[in-house]
Amino acid sequence: MDLNWLPLTSQGFMVGDYESTSFSGGLAFPVFAVAHAPSGLLLDEAMNTVVGGFSPIAAASGAPAIQARSTAISTATGAGSNR
Repeated sequence: MDLNWLPLTSQGFMVGDYESTSFSGGLAFPVFAVAHAPSGLLLDEAMNTVVGGFSPIAAASGAPAIQARSTAISTATGAGSNR
């Protein structure tokens, strides 16, 4: 990801103010932004999560987090102009 692929704000390039970890079925699902090269003035940034989640019990104990699969999936996409 290149910084120039992100929206330009008065405080510089930013992914936004959204970070999340949601819990479902006893598993933790982090949410993170991924951007791709813009098309002209249109941005291509999506919020993603992992498939399978993580065990919060293992993470709290200091044990390595074990995930069912490591594939990230896009949960939302957006396009907009930043310049």
